[in-house]
Amino acid sequence: MAKPALWRGLSAVAILVTLAFFAYKFRQNKETALDNILLWPIVIICISLINPISWGYHYLPAVAFAPVLIDRFGTLRGAVLLLLIFAPVSVVALTSIYPHIGIISQPASFFGTLSMIGLALAFAVAHHKKSTLLPH
Repeated sequence: MAKPALWRGLSAVAILVTLAFFAYKFRQNKETALDNILLWPIVIICISLINPISWGYHYLPAVAFAPVLIDRFGTLRGAVLLLLIFAPVSVVALTSIYPHIGIISQPASFFGTLSMIGLALAFAVAHHKKSTLLPH
């Protein structure tokens, strides 16, 4: 089913605005490469969220950056944060919990989207924190 021209136009503008914003952020950020690298998963998640069609595997490159959160938040806090972000999309939740909750028609999509928004927010906060594991 083809999307209306207005929908396609708004999607294209949203993607261009997102790319321009992050290009500005990359240029503005004069910190180390490790600080800049934390912007990439946010870019990936944002582009996937505003793209008219996104599949679960579009988020995998951003998820690959997740261990950096342990560095930025510390081992215990980082691990708890990752657990809170990814528990809603775990096999246990998808197979044992969500089938018994009839409120949401597509719980995997709904909670997957919430998890990726949470991951993007965690990266945004981590972007402003100093490393806890690497020497300063």
